[in-house]
Amino acid sequence: MLPLQQHCNTVTIRLSTPCYNAVVKLPGLRARREGAGLTMRELAKRAKVSLGTVNRVENGAETWPTTAAKLAAVVGATPADLMDGA
Repeated sequence: MLPLQQHCNTVTIRLSTPCYNAVVKLPGLRARREGAGLTMRELAKRAKVSLGTVNRVENGAETWPTTAAKLAAVVGATPADLMDGA
């Protein structure tokens, strides 16, 4: 059974899972993509994200960890690798 905490008229469920609502930046994405010989369009298609998402992330925008994982998998890296700019 999940632990519940009562707050006024709402109920909050506390899960013992990591927080997935934090956003990340991937400064190493462009170099990894280019190193893999992929265009932004090819990366977007393989990662199943929009071309606009790839463009924004490569230009410094923040993204969700799930999107970071998709992009990293396509270029053969981990999200942490791309966050370090490696």
